[in-house]
Amino acid sequence: MLVSIPYVSVILLLILWYDSSLFLGDLWHEELEISDNNWVHSAFMIAFYFPIISSLFVDFSRLEEVHRFLIIRSIPFTFTLALTYAILLWTPNQVVGTIVALVMVISIPGMILIDYLQLDPAHRGQVVKILEDVQIPNPGAVITMYPHELSGGMRQRVMIAMMMSCEPKLLIADEPTTALDVTIQAQILHLMRDLRDRKGTSIMLITHDLGVIAELCDSVSVMYAGSVVETGTIEDILANPRMPYTIGLLHSIPKIVHSDEREGRTSLPIIPGQVPDPNTHFDGCRFHPRCPFADDLCRSIRPEMIEVSEGHYAACHHTDLTIISEDVESSFDIFSKEFEGVGGEVIVR
Repeated sequence: MLVSIPYVSVILLLILWYDSSLFLGDLWHEELEISDNNWVHSAFMIAFYFPIISSLFVDFSRLEEVHRFLIIRSIPFTFTLALTYAILLWTPNQVVGTIVALVMVISIPGMILIDYLQLDPAHRGQVVKILEDVQIPNPGAVITMYPHELSGGMRQRVMIAMMMSCEPKLLIADEPTTALDVTIQAQILHLMRDLRDRKGTSIMLITHDLGVIAELCDSVSVMYAGSVVETGTIEDILANPRMPYTIGLLHSIPKIVHSDEREGRTSLPIIPGQVPDPNTHFDGCRFHPRCPFADDLCRSIRPEMIEVSEGHYAACHHTDLTIISEDVESSFDIFSKEFEGVGGEVIVR
């Protein structure tokens, strides 16, 4: 097995030996032995100087051969020693490519860190300005902080700042408010909306929080089991859903009701059953095992996206809301009596 190991033109080879009178010429002799009766008590370094900066290949398949060559019996053949022995396999005629010094390999991360913490004044000002744009207080101090020194909301703001620094045309936000309290959620959503309006950046929001969708989105695509089942404007989806899964999803949202409306309600509305395994094959609609309106047509033919109104599409054989509106309460049994409002009013915060 050949492994390319980057290093400088000066390779430091640590050779352990017992007798201080050992000559360099004897080092490469086939009968070189290290005493089994005494522990190695000193060491010396051999530096190989190459005129060019190169990269050497190490043939680890020859390690056993090198081990026999050194005849070291008093020291276990460990991984550390294996790397030491491997250096003996480096020869000038195996030099190819580019050498990156061992010293540089060690120092590069530190150099990057120094460059990051000691920014050029012009660049530092740009970073501070970007952090100010996402409403981070005292940005001059924040740029020197580690992530664990920031709150969850601050870390989210820094992430948004990093993304917006590239001035993207499209920002994809996957659950941007997860694990944040309601107050911080509202601040992050306000920030994203402000950046969208000021920078003209489109935002693709991936979330299960319909409240976030209602506050931030103009159009919505509802997905079930990996497929889009309904798409339309935010008003279409929230106020006039046509696909049973969307209807069940919206009616599963906790709502605040008056005491006189609470009679008969014993639990939070849910959609019965489980989402099918993505590898499970269905001839018909993937939602039909959980759908109260499923019939033989739903079980045998997968529905196509049908335009139920201008710009509003649903993948369902029964997009006639007359049927759904009459049967939805009895079919799901625990649906709300009436779906009211559009946007944030639907969601309990």
